[in-house]
Amino acid sequence: MTILHTLRLPCRLPSANSLIRGRWGNVNWRARFERELPRLLSSQWQSEIRFVLMKGRKPTFRRRAVPTPNAVPCSILITRIMGPRERPYEGENLWAGIKPLIDALVLAGYLPGDTDAWLTRETPIQRRAENGERAPAIAITIGRRD
Repeated sequence: MTILHTLRLPCRLPSANSLIRGRWGNVNWRARFERELPRLLSSQWQSEIRFVLMKGRKPTFRRRAVPTPNAVPCSILITRIMGPRERPYEGENLWAGIKPLIDALVLAGYLPGDTDAWLTRETPIQRRAENGERAPAIAITIGRRD
C-alpha cells in the first residue's frame, strides 16, 4: 500500500454497546436509534476530521457524491489506540464505530467512495499506547490500493 494520508484523531472510538447501554427496553427508541445512529456519528466524525484538516494537509479528493476523475481505489487501515484502562472491543463493536468514520472520510474528501470498488478495508488494529503516546486516539492510514 502506497500511503496517501495519515490522520490521527485525538478521541475515543465509540462501541455499539456504549451507545445503546440501558435503552433496549423501548422498542421505538431502538428503531429510531438504528435509523439515526449513522447520521449522528457521521456528523460527530465530520467535525473531528474538519478540526484535523485545519492543522494538516488538504484532502486529495473533492467533496462530491461521485468520485472525481483522478480518484484511485484506496485501502484504509484504522488503528484504535487504547488507554491503560480500556479493553479491546469485540469485532461487531469495533466495526459499529468505524462505519460512520469511513462515511465522514468520504464526505471530507479523503476517500473517493465507500463501496468495494473504491475501498478495501484492512482488518482494524487495537493496541495500547506506546512510550509517551497520547491515548485514546484513532490513527487512520489511507493508501493507494496495490
